Amino acid sequence: MLTTADLMKFCDQGYSRTAKPWSLGEDTMATDAILLIRVPRLADVSENPEAPKTDGMWPKTQAEQRYPVPMVPLHECEKCGGDGQIDGGVCAWCEGKGKYAYEDDREEIAGCLFGHKSLSLLNTLPNCEISPTGPRTPAWIRFGGGDGLLMPRRR
Repeated sequence: MLTTADLMKFCDQGYSRTAKPWSLGEDTMATDAILLIRVPRLADVSENPEAPKTDGMWPKTQAEQRYPVPMVPLHECEKCGGDGQIDGGVCAWCEGKGKYAYEDDREEIAGCLFGHKSLSLLNTLPNCEISPTGPRTPAWIRFGGGDGLLMPRRR
């Protein structure tokens, strides 16, 4: 089961409404505005009236075809030189990992393009599968312990 700390990597720290996970009804969610993750409600995550509205976003039926999320190449962090540390602190650019995926790099899955950064985040989830629904509609994500939506990139 994912924890609040696990969900933080799916949040957009630069935007107050999505800087941390929030709960709504029976679910807890996290988003960076490209990728939305939903898990069963976590007791330590409160509701946030400023959080994005997710009503009507979830597909009524699942796509028939599911694909494993592909592994994407990671690049050495240019800010910390791959050390994960800058001036004795954790490198914010790569989050201390020393490597990261370029969002501008894209992977095609069933005729839809997805950014490498989002795919690398999905690779951290257990048994993650993606079901693209079209080049302009969110793909349904399923993983052990939850689901989500991923917006495709434009060509």
